[in-house]
Amino acid sequence: PRREVELDGRAVTSVAADLDEPRARAVLAAGLERLHGESEGLPAVDAALTRLREEPELAWRCYACALLAERLAD
Repeated sequence: PRREVELDGRAVTSVAADLDEPRARAVLAAGLERLHGESEGLPAVDAALTRLREEPELAWRCYACALLAERLAD
């Protein structure tokens, strides 16, 4: 049986810590900025991107969670 991937779970926080480096965070921040510029007219997307830009730790865990989920789906 598999457990759900949880944003604050041990697996996600471990992956986030393993991948953590300033350059990677800068790339993520730049990507969020670019997407934010393209989210005009999409209020829910704009709100989500604003939150991720304002909360870099949350954004980093979301990134790690997405990578982990993708890997588990393989």
